[in-house]
Amino acid sequence: MKKLVTIFLIMLPFMLSAQWSWLNPRPQGDAVTDMYFVDNSTGFASTLSGAILKSSDAGDSWSIVDKPTDQCLNAIFFAGASTGFACSNNGTLVKTTDGGNSWTQIATSYSGDNFTDIYFLNADTGFICGDYGFLIRTSDGGQNWSVVNVGGSTENMTSFCFPTATTGYISAENGYFFKTTDRGTTWAEIDAGVAEDFRCIWFADVNTGWMAGDWGAIYKTTNGGTSWSNQSTSTHEYIQACSFIDANTGFLSADGVILKTTNGGSSWTPYSLGNYDYILSIWAFSTTTVVAGNENARLYKTTNGGTSWSDKTTDLMDPGIRFNDVVCFDNNRIVVAGAGGAIFRTANGGYNWDSIPSGIFNEINDVEILDGVTAFACANNGQMIMTIDAGSSWSTLTTGISNWLFSVFAVDASNIWTCGTNGTILKSVNGGTSWTPQTSGTTNVLYDISFSDSNNGVAVGQSGKILHTTDGGATWNPVTSGTSQTIYSVIHLSADTVIAGAWNGVLLHSYDAGASWANTTINDGYGIYNFLLSATDTLFAYGVGGKIGFSTDRGVSWNAAGHFTGWAVKAIAEAPSGTMYATGFNSMMLHRGPLPGVGFDENDQHNYPMLSIFPNPANETIFVDALPDDSYFILNATGQIVLSGIATTNTIDVSDLKPGLYFISIESANETKQGKFFKAD
Repeated sequence: MKKLVTIFLIMLPFMLSAQWSWLNPRPQGDAVTDMYFVDNSTGFASTLSGAILKSSDAGDSWSIVDKPTDQCLNAIFFAGASTGFACSNNGTLVKTTDGGNSWTQIATSYSGDNFTDIYFLNADTGFICGDYGFLIRTSDGGQNWSVVNVGGSTENMTSFCFPTATTGYISAENGYFFKTTDRGTTWAEIDAGVAEDFRCIWFADVNTGWMAGDWGAIYKTTNGGTSWSNQSTSTHEYIQACSFIDANTGFLSADGVILKTTNGGSSWTPYSLGNYDYILSIWAFSTTTVVAGNENARLYKTTNGGTSWSDKTTDLMDPGIRFNDVVCFDNNRIVVAGAGGAIFRTANGGYNWDSIPSGIFNEINDVEILDGVTAFACANNGQMIMTIDAGSSWSTLTTGISNWLFSVFAVDASNIWTCGTNGTILKSVNGGTSWTPQTSGTTNVLYDISFSDSNNGVAVGQSGKILHTTDGGATWNPVTSGTSQTIYSVIHLSADTVIAGAWNGVLLHSYDAGASWANTTINDGYGIYNFLLSATDTLFAYGVGGKIGFSTDRGVSWNAAGHFTGWAVKAIAEAPSGTMYATGFNSMMLHRGPLPGVGFDENDQHNYPMLSIFPNPANETIFVDALPDDSYFILNATGQIVLSGIATTNTIDVSDLKPGLYFISIESANETKQGKFFKAD
């Protein structure tokens, strides 16, 4: 993995883009749940957010080719180079017939079932398994499905393997597996005799196979499952997936570790990837070349049998940070802040980000902008910091307390409030120079605070707590909320209209400045972390599961605005241009709308050398004057990054790009080169 420092700055047209796109990490930031390669170069991966990734270079680079569902895609399988399937929670099934370039949903009648794995014997005959003994079969390419009788079993099925067209196996929890010898028409439930939850299964032939799962469980059979021998490791890795080359060589993926055997499982060698994240997917091309994906979106590859692994994910910021807020000072200068006192800043609308010293190491929970250069940020342990240069530098303020602070709100440059644990409310009347405690009358955690003017305000928090003031906080009065759910956010839409959001999608309305409240539930009951009132008077609500809802009637009715990630969205900010930025867990940064071009407040236009590109127009591959380990980014005409990675040769595969104009930037250790090319039909 290589940290990118600079990405080219060119003029791009401001065209409306209604879809959220990933800025960081690249190609995306959700768990990589499964992968399947149709040959030694072309492969696909499924993700937590329902996106499909494609690689055309054996896992050296990946790009999002489609997002056919918002459900978590648990498994992906191809029945040939053209026809593929992926299955998901809530009975969702998607299919491609054009080699994975586009995917469509196939309606099923199993919306209450979670599909855990999928397998096709050919383009017509396939199977899907799930929880509680769920097994269905199709004979027409997925258009129609019928339930397969498994003898009333209630075991959770996890993974398929068919060593031949007639003999197949399914691993399951609680030490069970299932076997067929008639192409899946009938299945027998068999007790393996061990109390293990198996997650994956693979057979070299009808007799020799392995099952692996929780707590490092690895079991082998040489007689078609009649008996199993224990090959478990001494450590307690949670084994998630397997990929074998033959009866001797295989790989298992676990929590931050890849296990390898070259002797049929008699011994297993662990190879660490440097973290403890669950590696959910793995594909072995040979005894030396393997690719894998983990729960935090990292995509890895080894070419030496596991001795070393390269991270194929591109980062514009440090990975794995929980960001809690993002703010836009203008179209170009944007700041994101979060865990460990981390602050990252861009001066060009998100093309590159710099790590900014915050002066603190506690988690930053909220950032409040006063004007185009001034902002406050509150953090755990009573810490407060301030910037007067649009986030380029930060100074520490003294609050006099050690309670955690979750929200900061400014009515003007002088009057500022913050709230936090143990019912803490502080007020500053001198722009943050000094802070005075206010009596809240509660010990509940207060998560958010909002004022319509210097007198009228509302604070919300734990166990449905709402406080109301009409005198600038000199007195705070408890108000009945009508819910016991924790309320995380509150926003004034006007002097009288106030909206608050709570856990399980509870939405509270007040039309008398916060003196009384009524509540409803929105957006499938997901937890609401915060709100954004856009410049067009559209209200956005967002939170758990990456779901975003919007209202054009100030919260009376709601619609879905997109679900581009499975991570919780902690904050959304809108630039003056209308482009939105969203952030949250796993150093997530999304944008909706075009990124800006040149002419930044703090940057002169760069006159980068022109990049030599051949052929131009291009069909499949472009040749560029790049060196191995150079970073490249390709953008389309709307400013979206559509392809990125680390160059391994001077060729880049562009076969998956749609016809049109593209811009490319390549950065080496010493310089950045730019160019443009046309992708032909």
